[in-house]
Amino acid sequence: TSIMRGPVDIMGALVGDKNVIIGMYRHPEETMRLLDKLADVCIMVMKAQNNVIPSFRGGCVNCWGIWAPGTVTRNQEDGAAYLSPAFYKKFLQPVDRKIAQAFDYMAIHFHAAHYVHGDAVTDIKELGALQYSLEPPPYGPTLKEWIPILKRLIRKKPLILQAHYLTREQISTLLKELPPQGLCLETYVQEAGESHYVYRE
Repeated sequence: TSIMRGPVDIMGALVGDKNVIIGMYRHPEETMRLLDKLADVCIMVMKAQNNVIPSFRGGCVNCWGIWAPGTVTRNQEDGAAYLSPAFYKKFLQPVDRKIAQAFDYMAIHFHAAHYVHGDAVTDIKELGALQYSLEPPPYGPTLKEWIPILKRLIRKKPLILQAHYLTREQISTLLKELPPQGLCLETYVQEAGESHYVYRE
């Protein structure tokens, strides 16, 4: 399934995650060329998907249920969790931008640990939206720590926030602190022993 992920995840499947990092240090030029070729592979497969999925009113719906006009794709760079912000900017930002440029609307998926790359990702002019999975500590920031980060990022790009479970208080905090325009919140809320699915746009 690595072909459905982004260039760094495919590279990790080819050479091993450890060797991705070693390659960036010891063979930076070759690593950048490989990532660029893998971006071409991503674009080819993503376009093949778009060609067989019927459009709806001139657009498509992404995996988070959000419609956008024109061609749509989803990118994912889980391997970026191993990278410093400087290395993301040097090695991955150019290929993520290349993929975004090939479609009318691209959303990119990151986990909570990737919050350090938020500014570099939202600096990609062609990016349609940034999706975060809000895993709890120790995998990512606390909600209190997330708020200023998300406030800054949503001024630049729409945000899709996904969490397995949030309390009603946490949901209220997000809806109070973040502007509704450009925000999609997708989560389960658990109370009285039951879980309820909550989806807000």
